[in-house]
Amino acid sequence: MAENISESLENYLRAIYILHIDGKIPRVRDISRILSVKDASSVEAIRKLEKYGYVKHERYGYVKLTEKGLLNAEKVYRRYIILIDFFVNVLGLSKEEAYTLSCGIEHHMNDNFYISLDGLMLFLKRNPIELTEAKKFI
Repeated sequence: MAENISESLENYLRAIYILHIDGKIPRVRDISRILSVKDASSVEAIRKLEKYGYVKHERYGYVKLTEKGLLNAEKVYRRYIILIDFFVNVLGLSKEEAYTLSCGIEHHMNDNFYISLDGLMLFLKRNPIELTEAKKFI
C-alpha cells in the first residue's frame, strides 16, 4: 500500500496515526502498546519509517508523522476502517474477527478494490432497505 514499506511498517504507521487522531502525542511505548510489541521492535520500525521519510523521531522523544507519512498513514487507516465496517455491518462478523481480518487484508487492497468497497458501503448506508435485504441474503 504505502510505497517502499512492509505490512509491518504499515501497521506502525496506522498505530502512530491512531494516536495522532486521538489527540495524543505518539511515543514509542504508546505505539508498542497498541501493536503489542516490545519497545525495541518499535524503535527499530520507527528508524525504518524515518529512513523512508514517513516520520521524524528524536531519541526518547515523540514520533511525528511527516506530510508523506500522514498521507500514507491515512490511506492505511481508511482501508482498515472500511474493511471493519464491511465485515461487521454487512457480513455480521464480530469486531474481533473484523479487526483480525482487516489487519491482514488492508495491505493487499489496490485502489480499485478500495474505491469499489467504499462505493458499496456508501450505497448500502444511504439505502437501508437494500442493506437489510443484503444482510438477509447473506
